[in-house]
Amino acid sequence: MKIIHVSVEELAAKRLLIGFEGENQRATVRIDCASVFAEYPNATPALIVKPLFADAYPVVVDRDGTDVVWLITSEILSFTGDGEIQLTFVKDQVICKSAIAKIRVCRSLQVTGDMPDPVAQWVDDANAKLAEVDAVIVSIEEMDATAHGLPEGSEPTVEVSMVDDHKRFAFGIPKGDKGEKGDKGEKGDTGATGATGAQGPKGDKGDRGDQGIQGPKGDKGDQGETGPQGEKGEKGDPGDSTPAGGLRGQVLAKASDTDHDTEWINEPDVSIYATKKDTVLETTLSRGRKEGTEVGDGSFAFGTNVEASGVCSRAAGHYTTASGNYSHAEGVRTISQGTESHAEGRYTVAYGNQSHAEGGYFTTPVGLYLTGSGTSYTTTSYLYDYYVGKLITVSGKEAIITSIDNTDNTNQTITVSSSLGDLNRVYGAICMSPSAYGTGSHAEGCGTLAKGGYSHAEGNLTIARGGYSHSEGYSTVAAGAGSHAEGFGTIAKAGYSHVAGKYNVEDLNNTYAEIIGIGDADTARKNGRTLDWSGNEQLAGGLTLGLGTTDEVTITAAQLKQLIALLG
Repeated sequence: MKIIHVSVEELAAKRLLIGFEGENQRATVRIDCASVFAEYPNATPALIVKPLFADAYPVVVDRDGTDVVWLITSEILSFTGDGEIQLTFVKDQVICKSAIAKIRVCRSLQVTGDMPDPVAQWVDDANAKLAEVDAVIVSIEEMDATAHGLPEGSEPTVEVSMVDDHKRFAFGIPKGDKGEKGDKGEKGDTGATGATGAQGPKGDKGDRGDQGIQGPKGDKGDQGETGPQGEKGEKGDPGDSTPAGGLRGQVLAKASDTDHDTEWINEPDVSIYATKKDTVLETTLSRGRKEGTEVGDGSFAFGTNVEASGVCSRAAGHYTTASGNYSHAEGVRTISQGTESHAEGRYTVAYGNQSHAEGGYFTTPVGLYLTGSGTSYTTTSYLYDYYVGKLITVSGKEAIITSIDNTDNTNQTITVSSSLGDLNRVYGAICMSPSAYGTGSHAEGCGTLAKGGYSHAEGNLTIARGGYSHSEGYSTVAAGAGSHAEGFGTIAKAGYSHVAGKYNVEDLNNTYAEIIGIGDADTARKNGRTLDWSGNEQLAGGLTLGLGTTDEVTITAAQLKQLIALLG
């Protein structure tokens, strides 16, 4: 059995020749993933195969030590031509590492009957020659080469050997003369964060935490026995009577700390502010309402330190806020600020009127080096407006960002809901959670943002910025009005355009109605197919006709050009 050895770092630069059409269990691919498992020991590997003109599907892989082993079966070799595989590593349902490689399945010869016509024979001959060239290219790509130094004055050497059916060249290179001192190089990138230092001394006692939820009322105790009647006491001195004066609706209150020094005052209106005591007023219901917060007319507050200040608003759960009229916030630290908005889940924000945010969150470092005290801080990190309402954590303390001033591109000023302490360039982190900012927008999933009016963002880290736009998948952006972005890392810039696949080239000039991306990374974007607004289609690769039939043929641009020239 043929064994193909490759490391996970080499996948992106490799094209793996995995066999010929119809073979079964003829070859095994062993991928060395030592570096990934060193960083993520408990990660689970998964492999997806994507033929050129078929849907991607998962295949079974095994883990052998630090190797991921893939047995090539006849199902994999049922197509011919180029394709791709994507190896991903998942930990706690989060993709922590991915790598993509090119694969190729060579076409097997089949007897189809009578001699073909000259043109078809010419195409078959050309394809055969191309297959031979491809085999040479693959063999060159899979060659190994090493080099070692030799003493000064020695003759150069080269040794050729075969390792796993691949040629290996070992070059011996004599030591050269000492060169002149080179120019000073540019400053390198900042190194990775070092290991955590030793535990520091015990810190000062922290601030007192919030009051817990009131416990249930205890059972009523048994009635005690009647005690003996006491002796009649002596007649007491006459007491002070209620002072004269006062009007209907007034109450008696202390005027000073001196005994019996009182005055008549108007009865205070306590109906619009919450107290520690659970309260049922004429038009509102409170149980666990945050003390000192405004009580919206007809509002409902139920949970722990929840706030329902909007008219007919509803806040339930843990530290939720329903400040918009007729809004609804539920879950953990959700905010529904827009009129008739709804926020649910954990740390979600529904800012737009009639908006809806749902889902979960994760905390990501964004380089917040904060300086300040109280509730006002400055940072040299540029923050976009959609971070307003997000949770920020610094040294174990949490607060909500209430405003950001970006007028100074060097030092941004932020205001938070509660003090983070006295800070001097202290590092912080932002909580990424679904946020629905546009009117009638909908954000769901994890770290999504629906900013355009009536837009929809779903999946993980997607952004629907244009009005009526829709983004889905992973890290996609629908920027144009009415645009749709899906897949992995795609950008739909043009209005009413559709982009799928992965890492397409951004359409800055509104040229294309549809784009299929085939890029490998944000820094290596590429289009595989485009369709412009005049109906013209462009392909980056070849074209296969009669797929799955005995007349199936694949032709490249170069072959088609030669054929046109041959036909005159």
